[in-house]
Amino acid sequence: MSKVEFILSATNKDHYPKTSLPEVALFGRSNSGKSSFVNAFFNRKKLAFVSNTPGKTQSINFFKAEDKYVLVDLPGYGFAQVSKKLIRNWSQMVEEYIAERESLVGALLIMDIRRDWSVDENLIFNWCVENGMPLVVLLNKSDKLSRSQQERRVEVLKAQSSPEIIFFRISALKRMGVQEVKEFIFKEWINA
Repeated sequence: MSKVEFILSATNKDHYPKTSLPEVALFGRSNSGKSSFVNAFFNRKKLAFVSNTPGKTQSINFFKAEDKYVLVDLPGYGFAQVSKKLIRNWSQMVEEYIAERESLVGALLIMDIRRDWSVDENLIFNWCVENGMPLVVLLNKSDKLSRSQQERRVEVLKAQSSPEIIFFRISALKRMGVQEVKEFIFKEWINA
């Protein structure tokens, strides 16, 4: 991916960009490697700010890719270091985005392969199902496990979630599996 443009950060729907391009939403728990994935996805080092502080992404960030679609980086979830009011505001902002954004064609959920499926992931899955939105789960940090451990984790996560979900094993830092995710997006959501 050579051409990428940061469009804007939005804190409410009045600020969303006016575009006819299809959009792909990116969900992820705080510190799941979401910003590292954005950087790997676009082959840039500092496009998305990588932080050790949970909840750093506090707005919806829009990135135009190759003038063909928009990757939408949503605020991280599962953070304990922010107020309940802020968590409610982010939750409402994300839920409105999913329900009302007509250009949205698919959603990616990035999670650490070593974590179990939680009520947070289930909430995102249900939002997507309720809105007819396809969801793909990116199991990040797969490089930290052996191939057999990865396969066992995928089976566990499928049992904890839904057999219909497609899982990709990736490593954002090592760029493992990122190209396959791009190809899937183009084939299944952009050029479908």
